[in-house]
Amino acid sequence: TLMRSSAASDVYKRQVWYGNVDVSDVKLYDYVEKGQILGMSRSEDLYLVLMKDGAYLNYQDYVA
Repeated sequence: TLMRSSAASDVYKRQVWYGNVDVSDVKLYDYVEKGQILGMSRSEDLYLVLMKDGAYLNYQDYVA
């Protein structure tokens, strides 16, 4: 499973892609708050990609 979350008005400026998620209450275009749980990983591995203005960001700068 690969899911994407982004702001509806800013679809191509900010994107978050995550995969290996079994349960998630977040839908496409949902706004998420800092610290909000997005879902549960199927294993110890979580696949995460952050993009802003078409450039990939270092996830370690955004994940606690």
